[in-house]
Amino acid sequence: MDLALSTHLFVNHRLNVVWLEKIWNAGIPLVEIFCARQHLDYRDKPQIRELGHWFRDSRLKLHSLHSPIYTDDCWGRTGPDAVLNLTEPIKWKRIAMVDEIKRAIEIAEDIPFKYLIQHLGVTGEEFDDFKLDYAFTCLEELKLFAGARGVSILLENTPNKLSSAERLLHFLEVTHLKLDFCFDTGHAHLMEGLAPAFALMKSRIRSTHIHDNDGDSDLHLFPLTSAGGTIEWKSAMPLLASGGDQWPLVLELREPTDVPNVMDAVKQTFTRLAEAQHHVGELVSIPGWLYNLRKSGKIAFPILRDGSGLMQCVAVKAQLPEALFEDIKGLTQESAIIVTGRIRAEERAQGGFEMDVEQLEIVQRVPESEPYPITPKDHGIEFLMDHRHLWLRSRRQTAIAKIRHEVIKGIRDFFDGNGFTLVDTPIFTPAACEGTSTLFEVDYFEDEKVYLTQSGQLYNEANAMALGKVYCFGPTFRAEKSKTRRHLTEFWMVEPEMAYADLEDVKKLAEGLICFVVDRVLNNRQAELKVLERDISKLESIKAPFNRMTYDDSVKILQERGSEIQWGGDFGNADETLLTQDMDKPVLVDRFPASFKAFYFQPAPEREDVVLGVDVIAPEGYGEIIGGGQRIHDLELLKKRLHDHQLPEEAFNWYLDLRRYGSVPHGGFGMGVERFTAWMCGTEHIRETIAYPRMLYRTRP
Repeated sequence: MDLALSTHLFVNHRLNVVWLEKIWNAGIPLVEIFCARQHLDYRDKPQIRELGHWFRDSRLKLHSLHSPIYTDDCWGRTGPDAVLNLTEPIKWKRIAMVDEIKRAIEIAEDIPFKYLIQHLGVTGEEFDDFKLDYAFTCLEELKLFAGARGVSILLENTPNKLSSAERLLHFLEVTHLKLDFCFDTGHAHLMEGLAPAFALMKSRIRSTHIHDNDGDSDLHLFPLTSAGGTIEWKSAMPLLASGGDQWPLVLELREPTDVPNVMDAVKQTFTRLAEAQHHVGELVSIPGWLYNLRKSGKIAFPILRDGSGLMQCVAVKAQLPEALFEDIKGLTQESAIIVTGRIRAEERAQGGFEMDVEQLEIVQRVPESEPYPITPKDHGIEFLMDHRHLWLRSRRQTAIAKIRHEVIKGIRDFFDGNGFTLVDTPIFTPAACEGTSTLFEVDYFEDEKVYLTQSGQLYNEANAMALGKVYCFGPTFRAEKSKTRRHLTEFWMVEPEMAYADLEDVKKLAEGLICFVVDRVLNNRQAELKVLERDISKLESIKAPFNRMTYDDSVKILQERGSEIQWGGDFGNADETLLTQDMDKPVLVDRFPASFKAFYFQPAPEREDVVLGVDVIAPEGYGEIIGGGQRIHDLELLKKRLHDHQLPEEAFNWYLDLRRYGSVPHGGFGMGVERFTAWMCGTEHIRETIAYPRMLYRTRP
């Protein structure tokens, strides 16, 4: 679940980059801006443009905008013409209010955001069918206006008789407006109750507002403090977490007057909310598998594995039926079991909690005659790879899998949040992208030969000419007979492509992507990095700007450090490691010789023997993680390069069409998920970063 903070916390201050920097420095990746004009004057275009420039250079993302509640600069004014209310019965006032909300939505033209959070009615508003008509007319117009700017409207449950969970669902049913919800915990608690409201709204929740109150007033209190909150967060948090990554946890709080460092309080709140999910003191059942078992006389400690982590269980002979205790003592590794007991805090236990066993059901017991083959003792790598389907259950491998998941999610969120469209490209291709020597040839229908894709780039260039900014993400195949720790024959690659882009645009995008994903791993996967004993200080150094140099400069440096590379030679693994030996963050090397780069690279304007290509080389010996550059956009030059590379022009005729019809400068890159994940995890070999690696001499299991 992503974390976000509403600037409602600072609503009595003018919003500026100082507040936004505080949010980012607290490790919070998303922000919601509260549109009160004394806080953010959304009609001040120069101010909005200034904030837009900051957001473009920052890794903090604007997730949502809270629609304005009042018309002027005076926060808290309650005059009849001050409140923006879509159920206002006087038409000219409603029109003026809709125009005011539109002015706020126009922020998206400078600072893209995903959702506008909209109230329906004001606090205490009574229900009236006419009010539904007024709101429908306003929302229909606002939905069209917002949609044209890439913004969706979310209706927030509000403490009135028009905006309860039940009334909001009724409103959408009768109006057929295809809108979704922002679920507000404090408001639900004041109305029908948090759990009933959540159950009604869950299928359409896209965002949240998290705050507490005294049960009577909408105070926007910090959760889990002694300030008078009344929500039971131990039951609330499992509800909110049940959506997984479908919606963020957005704190919408009132600024406290007695807290010296409010951002520290915010971070502590996120931590407390996470801990509230553990059901301390409750009787729970957890299905899983026996990871390990320790026994000591009249007590046994089965360690339960359920895919999300490990839980130490405590079985005491005196507190259990004798037969059950004997069954527990006789459990074998990886037996499938369901354990029932009470959770309690225990600082010495992994994760800080233990379960006192009250019942245990054996679903399948692994027999002693055919024990689980991967025991706690050391095994050779070939044995482990032969049993990869079982090795995946180990703590190290599950940690790597979760970091890979975080990397992939971060990649998608980065591109989705920066205006890119995902377009899938084919696996079967009729022609090579980067030469024919490393292709897997496949028999197609009627004796036709096709190839497994090396890259989706060529098709992605066509996609970019249609959609501007695109990316493809899928498996790629290289029949390269390499047997190094950095090579696989089947791997996953993300490939963005941009129209109207040059080499500098490509570099900036690559730098931004890497920083974004590294931060996501650091923020969300600390537990997994700890399991892997990863030195996170190495990852914390990955900040923009990166090191930059030309190929010419890099060859000189390598020669000075003892490499035998000559100008015109491509980097080997040892060269990439040598080049970054004194660096704590990646280096971008550009302007490579045209002789060993693919046919589609644009020549440098200052000299034709080098091209506008760039490799991003990671430190710590992890080598090239991104390769790309600017593509040729001139038709005749591209024809010549095809001829120079001895590639059949007829096979690329569709690709040449892109230069015949509306050709523009464009560029992009490819990033391999496995190499990037290996770097994040600090693994020695790339084979551990994909569930079932395919290498030169391995196709099983």
